[in-house]
Amino acid sequence: MARQYNPQLFFRHVPNALLEQYFKEKGVFAEINFKELTETKIKPLYKSWLALSEKERSDMEKDFREIDRMATAGGTKAIIDEADWHGEDLAPSLAELKNHHDRAFWIFINRKAYWKGALQFQYADSIPASYWRKRKNIQEIGKNRFHRNDPFFTERGKVQAYLSL
Repeated sequence: MARQYNPQLFFRHVPNALLEQYFKEKGVFAEINFKELTETKIKPLYKSWLALSEKERSDMEKDFREIDRMATAGGTKAIIDEADWHGEDLAPSLAELKNHHDRAFWIFINRKAYWKGALQFQYADSIPASYWRKRKNIQEIGKNRFHRNDPFFTERGKVQAYLSL
């Protein structure tokens, strides 16, 4: 079941160090000393958040909603799979982080190249099975259907397949 995004809860779940790094990149909240804030006492941060323009807030909220969506076991698995596809084993590094919000936010900030793919895989994995279209009238193809002698892999077969599109 999907949870509702709430900026106050999001700020409480994410470590202040990652929030500080994110806001520094965005060039906002330079006046807030994140080291003095406790992890759950976010009132000064939330007041500053509300003082931002609607445009700034909505741009950052888009990122936060994505991070919140990825802050699940499925999101972490999608991140690890995407990193693995890129040739990096992130499982040990992510295991050291405290919770799923930490993992998702850390990836969002430090491994941006993996973010889009992981987000799409997590979304596809979260679609209920009843939403997928089932085809019952498709002939089953054996395991060894495609091999070197298959007409599709010959030049003539490639041309025929191209022209039949």
